[in-house]
Amino acid sequence: MKIIVLSRSSWNEPHRIRQQLAKLIAEKYQIIYATPRADLGTGAQQRNITFKNFPFIEKYSSVPLVSIVNAFFIWIYLNFQKDGVVVINFLPELVWVPKKIKRVISVINDDFSS
Repeated sequence: MKIIVLSRSSWNEPHRIRQQLAKLIAEKYQIIYATPRADLGTGAQQRNITFKNFPFIEKYSSVPLVSIVNAFFIWIYLNFQKDGVVVINFLPELVWVPKKIKRVISVINDDFSS
């Protein structure tokens, strides 16, 4: 089973729930850590974790129209995934999920360092 973790944070930011969760789940499953940050995997070689960039307008993401465009980008990214994917979502923009994605876990407000 493949698990996609959608995050705005780079892997190199101070450790948050999303990184800790990805490391724990990676012990048994293949993880794709998807983020718009260009530095997402620098120096972070993790077993069973693949780092992936996806298109996202981060600078003005609080503007409603930009948020809708971002949600559309995420929807396109998820629509090209195979069946049986589990999505762990840390993005408030994810409002539309393709019908073939049956399992989505959304976690909002984990922006606290441990």
